[in-house]
Amino acid sequence: EKELMVLRHDHMWDDWVQINKLLSSSSNAENNNDSNSNVVAAVVPPFREIHRNVSSGYLMKKRWDVETREERLWLCMLLHEEIRTYLMILRRAINLGESDLLEAASDVNDMCK
Repeated sequence: EKELMVLRHDHMWDDWVQINKLLSSSSNAENNNDSNSNVVAAVVPPFREIHRNVSSGYLMKKRWDVETREERLWLCMLLHEEIRTYLMILRRAINLGESDLLEAASDVNDMCK
């Protein structure tokens, strides 16, 4: 089974840092015979941390609102399989921890109750 790494929109920077650490350590292990093997180099090119939502312009546009509890529940029922698949993907991701999974499940629970 292939290893899976996930970049989540709301946790982009933290996920990116964790993935880079995982890739760096596996690259370092593969090159163990190299004289510089104790130096861990970035595998993924670094980028600057952005402290603003890069999709804020998109999000600012009013697409449609879920205003009532009934609408939220209807949407959750409609997207049940997609939500389930999303949580399964998060569960398989090697760069996420137990707290990330609990947070995602809690977010779904809060939205769909």
